[in-house]
Amino acid sequence: AHGAIYKRRGIGTLGDAVCFSFYPGKNLGAYGDAGAVVTDDPGIAEKVSILRDHGRSKKYEHDIEGFNCRMDGIQAGILSVKLRHLEDWTEKRREHADTYSRLLSNIPGVKIPKDVENVRIVYHLYVVRVNNRSELQKHLKEKGIETGIHYPIPLHRQPAYAYMKLPEGSFPIAEEDTYQILSLPMYPELTEQQIRFVGKEIEAAVSMLNC
Repeated sequence: AHGAIYKRRGIGTLGDAVCFSFYPGKNLGAYGDAGAVVTDDPGIAEKVSILRDHGRSKKYEHDIEGFNCRMDGIQAGILSVKLRHLEDWTEKRREHADTYSRLLSNIPGVKIPKDVENVRIVYHLYVVRVNNRSELQKHLKEKGIETGIHYPIPLHRQPAYAYMKLPEGSFPIAEEDTYQILSLPMYPELTEQQIRFVGKEIEAAVSMLNC
């Protein structure tokens, strides 16, 4: 959510600490894996700094068990350069989202993202919901349009949480969305012509498939 704003406050200022992913596919992505924790609490900052470096408080001295989560210089250098362009890229994403919404808002059976008051959405993804998701995705792929599903398994159904023994239907909205969500192409370099092509093919597919 790099660049997102809630009630005039940057997302990084909310809470005691905020985590950012710099995975390559994010709005601000590194060349490889990277991330950051931001905080204005010196105690939290010190603890995170120790945890990210094998629990080390000083050279060769480890106070606790930690992790190898140090960002390397190459990732930091790439992010420093890309950071200068983040605002421009964010505005382009928002413009693309507006174009998608105008094109898709009147297509029956297609549910689009809604703007939220006092929130600046930065559209890492543009996700629609349709009933015949698999058929629509197949149609778009045949037309050369790549889409994604973020995410195919709701958190409570992940094997890691099987011990909680949550039966199907425990979170009905999340489970329903899992079978309906479809992420459309979304990146700053998209052209209006490309977005219109996606919109046209979605409309054609819905007409054929009765999504």
